[in-house]
Amino acid sequence: MKQLLLFYIFMLSLNIWTTSTLSNLDNVWLKLGLSSRFTNNAKIDQITELAEIPNLKDRGDDLLGIDSDNNGIRDDIDNFIQLNYPDVTQKKAAEQLARGLQKTLIADIDNKLKVKQINKLNSRAINCIFSKFNSTKENAIYPARVASELESITTNTKKRLLAYLKFNKALDGTTWSLPVGDSCE
Repeated sequence: MKQLLLFYIFMLSLNIWTTSTLSNLDNVWLKLGLSSRFTNNAKIDQITELAEIPNLKDRGDDLLGIDSDNNGIRDDIDNFIQLNYPDVTQKKAAEQLARGLQKTLIADIDNKLKVKQINKLNSRAINCIFSKFNSTKENAIYPARVASELESITTNTKKRLLAYLKFNKALDGTTWSLPVGDSCE
């Protein structure tokens, strides 16, 4: 429970940090050695070719993207999970959160009950991630990093990010409890 609370505090502080540093966006490109004369998409293409960030090909205008195997996870996120989380139980935990995050993008934000149900799924998935990714082992993958990575790649376009922010805004004024016990699917 403490880990989940720490994760939420971390995400809030990360949000404050990124908000305060958005004015220095070109500095990020300069640090990566990219000229600011390129468009953002060209810069992203260039650094994905250099393998400095994951190649998330699905930056289209569609909220859901391509999910050819109909498992509730975009194909590019599926590939990211397969490449970055080698342990089977960790993959399943990451997939659980990826499915939940995908649901936030298409949630009916006027239906508070549905919003709370999806939020409960995500809380259970985050709890599962904290139980499967052990940050005390050598060369461990930290659970907060996993959740942050999946959130970032799920919201990799402006349209997706705005949908995710609307979902979170719909949670204003709501409360929920943290999952107890094994919350993995």
